[in-house]
Amino acid sequence: MAEDHLVVEVIDEISIILDGKVSISGKSESSLLLDGRSCAYLYALTRVDLHTIIFHENIIAGDNSRHTSYNWIFTKNGGWTVSNSEKNGLTLDRGSVSRELADALERLMNLKNKKKSVLDIPLGHSGPIPQASSFASRKINNTVLLIAAAVLVCGFFTALIFNSFGYSRISRIVDGLDNSIDTSTSRNREALSHLSGVIEDVQGELTALQASVAQEKEAFYFSRQNTASNIRRMADELPNKYYSRKRAYEFIAVQVESASTYGDLIYQVSRLPQNEDQAETLLATDAGNVKTLEAYNLVFDGLVYPVRLDGGFNDGASFMVSSGFMEKRITPIGTGGARPHYAVDIININNIIDITPDNAIVRAPDKPGSIVSVSDGIIRDISYDSVYGWNVEIEHIMTDEVLDQYPQAVKWTTFYAHMDEPTGWKVGDEIIRDEKIGDIGEAGRSTGPHLHFEVRIYSRYGSETGPLGTYDQINPLLEKGDKLKE
Repeated sequence: MAEDHLVVEVIDEISIILDGKVSISGKSESSLLLDGRSCAYLYALTRVDLHTIIFHENIIAGDNSRHTSYNWIFTKNGGWTVSNSEKNGLTLDRGSVSRELADALERLMNLKNKKKSVLDIPLGHSGPIPQASSFASRKINNTVLLIAAAVLVCGFFTALIFNSFGYSRISRIVDGLDNSIDTSTSRNREALSHLSGVIEDVQGELTALQASVAQEKEAFYFSRQNTASNIRRMADELPNKYYSRKRAYEFIAVQVESASTYGDLIYQVSRLPQNEDQAETLLATDAGNVKTLEAYNLVFDGLVYPVRLDGGFNDGASFMVSSGFMEKRITPIGTGGARPHYAVDIININNIIDITPDNAIVRAPDKPGSIVSVSDGIIRDISYDSVYGWNVEIEHIMTDEVLDQYPQAVKWTTFYAHMDEPTGWKVGDEIIRDEKIGDIGEAGRSTGPHLHFEVRIYSRYGSETGPLGTYDQINPLLEKGDKLKE
């Protein structure tokens, strides 16, 4: 169709003016001129739903010689089209739609350009603009008459002083001036009364539009709450082994409840994860869900965070926990089923640039950070396997704090996995607190660069077995304010 490109431009301008709102209406704040005459321009824009937009216009000449109204309805079916167009209550014929649409586009562009001091409002191709009304002409004549009358009065009084004109003639002139003023005042009242009627009609139309918007708003609130309830129901129906998806669904439900537009609501629903990996990525990278290491304390006094940036302070500000201790998840080692995660996974927040539609993490080319020892100790094991990749285990000094909490302990260690490459350390080397062990990587079974970090308490009753004996894993990080649960 000939007007297709115009429709696209009109929809673009309407979207800019609406700026995410469902509806907007008002009177142009610019100084409006219609062919050199003052006029008023009232408009209303309403996004009925994702596929329908209504645009209503009223253009009223200041002298009331012209009142033009437009109703446009745009619908989206693949692309945007004009589904209905009216001018002064009559449907526009096909030959006039493109011309009138071009005028409407100009009015929208001028509405957007608020800095423009004078806004010319085209009225479409409906024939010549009539001359000013007889009332406007009479108003001008009355003004001229008043000025002329004032001159005559001065002249007659001067003649009275010098030529002794009769009092009766002056009285007749004054009476004529009074009649002229009364007539002008009466006509002004009639014009104001008619204009008030026009304004009432426009106000009625705006009130109807506001009522329609209120209904749409109520429908949106219902849709929003219903969507959130359905997401929570889906989370309840998921088996318990899908722990991360359940948590992600609840997170999305909360975001849906705070959505302010249909577009925001649809965006949130589109983020629902289809598997555990997607759920963990969503929870780990969403800006509203990020909690940095600064929110945690290490399990024992005197320890530092196991990660930092080269040359930076060990304050945890650039890192976050992507998978917490004891969170049930599908095991990543390929055995199937679900088991608790007896460690914490830590990622560099700033290393993540974007998440692709297929849930792949796009990372910055620089290294994602360094792995450091949380305390002084001795390196007891360096190895590589298909699950943890390059890994290091460090034994630390036994303290009264550790023995008070774990009386059966014979030693305690920290375990660091998924290093980028083999460490330069050797078994038996002494290492001090905050000293670099290696770089964060993704060796072994990993969905991306991160540190797998464990704290192990060795005793004869340990449930796990490693190169150094039997041990149990404890939660390395506690939220500030929490106490260790024995």
